[in-house]
Amino acid sequence: MAIKDLTQVERHLFLCNGSSCAARGASASTTALREEVQARGLHERVHTTKTLCNGRCDDGPIVIVQPDGLWYKYVDPVMARRIVADHLAGGRPVETHVLYAWGAPAIDDRAMPASLPDADREPGL
Repeated sequence: MAIKDLTQVERHLFLCNGSSCAARGASASTTALREEVQARGLHERVHTTKTLCNGRCDDGPIVIVQPDGLWYKYVDPVMARRIVADHLAGGRPVETHVLYAWGAPAIDDRAMPASLPDADREPGL
């Protein structure tokens, strides 16, 4: 196995794969996110770590982006790709899925609506 050059890493993502998140498809989200990081050539600047429980089971799958201090909720494969495209590559957090931002006075733990905006849907759905 290759050793990661940590001097190049700008962001570290923690991808919850604990039992509740796993039951909601965290494995597929993790795969999608990692594939998108690779496809966009960000693999040297972005490091990902699969974790067990991050303590927000009702909001999972959870992805934490550091050092940005952002916690994303309900990360399915489509959202995982958007996080990479919009946040990691584009510098714009995906506000519809931010559970918590470091220093914020509250957690946005509202459930996702049954009908998501078109931007949150897989093309053709």
